[in-house]
Order: sequence, then structure tokens, then C-alpha cells
Amino acid sequence: MTESTTPADNSPTSSQPLVTVVIPAYNEAETIADAINSVLQQTFTDFELLIIDDGSSDTTASIAATVPDTRVQVLSFENQGLAASRNRGIRHAAGELIAFLDADDLWTSDKLRSQVKALQHQPEAALVYSWTDCIDEKNQFLRHGSHVHAEGHVYELLLSRNFMDNGSSPMVRKRAFNETGIFDESYRAGEDWDMWLRLAHRYPFTCVPSVQVLYRIRKQSMMSDVEQQFECVTAILHKGLERLPASPERECIKRTATANIYKYLSVRLVETGNSRQHGLQAGRYWWSFVKTTPALFRQFGKALFIAGAILTMLILPPAWFARLREIAVTLNHRRSHAMTPGAG
Repeated sequence: MTESTTPADNSPTSSQPLVTVVIPAYNEAETIADAINSVLQQTFTDFELLIIDDGSSDTTASIAATVPDTRVQVLSFENQGLAASRNRGIRHAAGELIAFLDADDLWTSDKLRSQVKALQHQPEAALVYSWTDCIDEKNQFLRHGSHVHAEGHVYELLLSRNFMDNGSSPMVRKRAFNETGIFDESYRAGEDWDMWLRLAHRYPFTCVPSVQVLYRIRKQSMMSDVEQQFECVTAILHKGLERLPASPERECIKRTATANIYKYLSVRLVETGNSRQHGLQAGRYWWSFVKTTPALFRQFGKALFIAGAILTMLILPPAWFARLREIAVTLNHRRSHAMTPGAG
């Protein structure tokens, strides 16, 4: 393995930062600059920013290396995957607190300040997360994230559904990794959920109930590995269930979590799919969701909406469906903008 360290202006910081921000990046030349800027625009400034270049073959590393800020470092490695990149960031982190940001996601400017404050007020908590909304490749609003406000002991709830939504939301005390271990590099998907579960089993969590993460959904981000993702998250679920004693409650958690996995995959296929085959896959996952969910009546409207989208995906030619999806995104963006105070 080779490693190179490139400070953005070749001058190191003079003191240890409180926060280390880790951006793992593999061939993210189109989005890395925006991700970096969303960190540099934070109102909280006592941080270092580590760009973990995972063997990119494009200009990701060179773009990051041109940033004129002494807090930014670019660490280049051979390609080993997302979990390995996050672990490299943990090992190189100088801060007491570590925040992760995927190279195609964005933060609002108050994210670090709010999360540092939350952990200072909750010294027993090992992790703080913020709410997420989803955006497309043009930074347009797609949909809201989970927006779940959970604090304290959240293990069972987190096992039922990954309400943190993505790996760009949490800030974690570095010492917690020393006790729970780091990301499991054997998983090619869902490794963040596995990490948060291991932390939640040992520590309380806290929450900033405000949208501070913009998670980007891209058309090519999932289609090639949907079955692999299902296998990985199912394995993580089974491992998580083993931490709980056998009981009716555990069986209920298992059924709810399984249904949520099916629902998530069906929705993502509708959001990113580009063929009738993807529609058929989405339909299979949707039907498994309907059969598995323990309280379908509570999600009846959602189930019907997903079914309608899948049916449209199957009936229309792919190009027509893609255009209809674009129109829906535009209308949803305008609606969201109109509902925002001060927008106009």
C-alpha cells in the first residue's frame, strides 16, 4: 500500500483540532469541490479536513489538493473501498470528535457547530446525528429523510430502521471507536448501519432535530449492486438481532426491520432505475414489503404510492418514465421551496 499526504498549502496546523472531518472519495471529481466547500463554510472552524482518496483514477485528489486552506489534507491510498477509507480517516484523525461526509453529499453551514454543542451538553453520548433530506444530481430537493428524533438508548429502534439514513450524518467521539472497533471492511454495503448499531448497543445517542445533511441520490449509484446490498444489510440485521435475547419483541423487530429493508430497496429502484427490469425488481421488493410488514394499515398510503410508481415504471417506455420522474422532481422542488419561510 502506498500513502501520500498533501496539505492544501503544505503548511500543517499549529494545534490539535477538536473535530476531524473525514471525506472518503473514489472518482468523485464532479462533486468533491462542493463537498469540501460545504465543510469550509461551516460556522464552527476548529476542525481539520481529511480527504481520503481511495485510489481514484480521475482528478479527485488533484482538485482537493488545490484547496487553499491549511486545515485540509489529502491522503492517497490504493483502492480498498468505502469502509477502509473511513477507517483510514479514523486512524489519522487528530480530533476528539470525528464527522464523516461522503464526497457527493453536502452539509448546511451550522452542522458542525450544532453537533459539537449537542455532544458537549450530553457527555455520556457517543454519537450525535442530524436530520437528512435527499437531493438529486442537480442539487434539487427529492424527498425528506426519516426525520426521527431519538435519543438515549436507541438500539432497538435503530435495528428496526436505519433512521440516520446515511453515513454523512453522525459525529462520533473518537474514543468510542477504541472500544467498539471501527468499520467492518468485509461489508460492501450497509457498513455504516453496522457501525452505528455497534455504537448504539454500548452508548446512548443524541440528536440535532434539524435538516443539516443533503444526501445525493444518483441514478448510477445503486443499480449494479442492489442484490449485494440486500445480502449485506440482511446479514447486518441478523448479527444485530443476535445481540438481543430471544423474545416476541425481538421477532417483531426482525419482521419490522425486514419489511423496512424491502421498502427501502423498492423506493430506491424507483428513484434510480432506468429499465423495465428495474421495475420488476422494485415490484418484487414491494410485494415482499407488503407481505412482511406487521402493520400494513399504518403504511397503506405509502404502499399504494410506491405501487403506483412501480406500475408506471413498468407501463411507460424507460425514456418517458425518466422524463416523468424529472418533472416530478422539479415540481417537488418548487413545492418545497414555496413552503420554506422566506423563500421566493
